[in-house]
Amino acid sequence: MEEEYLFFGREVQRGQLIALLREHRFVAVLGASGSGKSSLVRAGLLPALFGGVMTQAGSHCLLLEAAHQEQVSVYVVLTMRSDFFGDCSQFDDLPEAINRGEYLVPRLTRDQKKQPSWPRPSRAP
Repeated sequence: MEEEYLFFGREVQRGQLIALLREHRFVAVLGASGSGKSSLVRAGLLPALFGGVMTQAGSHCLLLEAAHQEQVSVYVVLTMRSDFFGDCSQFDDLPEAINRGEYLVPRLTRDQKKQPSWPRPSRAP
């Protein structure tokens, strides 16, 4: 999260994740190795959540049951390499939850790679 200032080009994707999380409370961010799953969540989604974009969302969350219970608002976000998706069938209800809240990380366009969304702070040499 401390590298949020380096995060750019995926603002639309961050917004899509937030909308999906609001709707399902369980989101699986899938993509190939090196596609940017972890960066999207760690430098994009988490700073937005901690910044108050979803004030009812907690900062620590783990299990399917937690996302479905109603007493406390718990939101679950996981990242997973797409080549491990088939292994999810070993767990009851996990494939169904992933299907409802799946977000496949798209590639950045050339323009997204070039343009930061805001001026970056200068770094000391």
